[in-house]
Amino acid sequence: MKPRVRFAPSPTGMLHVGGVRTALYNWLFARHQGGTFILRIEDTDRERHVEDAVEVITGGLSWLGLNWDEGPFFQSDRSELYRQAADKLEAAGLAYRSAKGAEEKGEALVFRAGAAEVAFSDMVKGEMRKPAEDLVDFVIMRSSGYPTYNFACVVDDMDMGITHVIRGDDHVENTFRQILLYRALGSDMPSYAHLPMIHNESGQKLSKRDGAVAVTDYQEQGYLPEAIVNYLALLGWSPGDDTEFMTVPELVERFDMGRVRRSPSRFDFRKFAWLNSRHVQNTPVEKLAALLGPLVAREGLEVKDEKWFAALVGVQRERISLLSEFVPASTYFFRDDFEYDEKGFRKFIMKDPGREVLRRVVERLGAGEFTEHGVEEMLKQLAEELGVGFGKVAQPVRVAVSGRTATPGIFETLMLVGRERSIERMRRAVEAAGTGASG
Repeated sequence: MKPRVRFAPSPTGMLHVGGVRTALYNWLFARHQGGTFILRIEDTDRERHVEDAVEVITGGLSWLGLNWDEGPFFQSDRSELYRQAADKLEAAGLAYRSAKGAEEKGEALVFRAGAAEVAFSDMVKGEMRKPAEDLVDFVIMRSSGYPTYNFACVVDDMDMGITHVIRGDDHVENTFRQILLYRALGSDMPSYAHLPMIHNESGQKLSKRDGAVAVTDYQEQGYLPEAIVNYLALLGWSPGDDTEFMTVPELVERFDMGRVRRSPSRFDFRKFAWLNSRHVQNTPVEKLAALLGPLVAREGLEVKDEKWFAALVGVQRERISLLSEFVPASTYFFRDDFEYDEKGFRKFIMKDPGREVLRRVVERLGAGEFTEHGVEEMLKQLAEELGVGFGKVAQPVRVAVSGRTATPGIFETLMLVGRERSIERMRRAVEAAGTGASG
């Protein structure tokens, strides 16, 4: 039988990385085996319900490409199902009414835990047991009429035919109670897999103090969804070798619950950024340009034309880790009113042969062949004439046309800036050097 799994978040806030990893493992497990991935919103706790949280959840999953096959289902629409199951347990003497602690609100329905040990074989943690003396009665229907988490969860999983429950290991205690409910309702229980927690680099539970923890935070910072999926898949799972960079199809093909680790995983932000840079480099230029275009427009920068912008993206994607780094790294390609790196200006333009290099390049750039090959030959010839290394020629040009000491290749940079703008910028740099100004 093909697996049926579910991701069942509560709409109580943002979609955090721990929840995303749970969704991802369910999704990969289903996709690897040709199963069904269900989205269920567990919204019976009305006091903690956050407006727009459902849109955040569905939007985040969609952005990551974790498409669901059924749902989203809402527990708030299924109250009759819970009432019927509760009535069944009460009629069988397996649950009883109690007003303890809720006299003013009415009676709650409490499940009888019984006197039998509960045990199950966890797909990650192995054999798990709880002796009968550690099991106590627990509420399944609140006095408000809403079901508790454990009760609604079991009724839903039974009704939806869930075969495997994959979730964080903070749910282990809930599992023992849920198994009791499965027994009482006369149903076979699903297989369980409890995932290890995600810790920060100090070994503590990951929190907002460690930086971004919500998917929207990473989206705004310029992480690609493919990189997030790749990195979170490796937080607790390994393909069995040293492979780290993996596309989504490769993850689907190789995912195996048997390789999920028992111990907590540590979130390494440096490794995450490195993986994102790999995915940036692996993304086709056309797709990357479409993602970066809105970031450029947001800064009020004007794209010359699509071909030019694609060429710019092509040279810059090797130099950025995050999409958000593209605009700061590329501003001088769009605007002429940049400031010079002061140290670079003094070192490469104020000192000999900086200004002389720029004067000669301006003369020859206006008359020669303006191609990468033509410019390369011209600069090499100039370096030979002046009796200096190529860097003594390239660096004054680089600082003059960009204001920076580090850019993409000097020939590519000149082609993207353009002949006339490059000449004008070098003239400006010579003039600034003459007045001693580098601002």
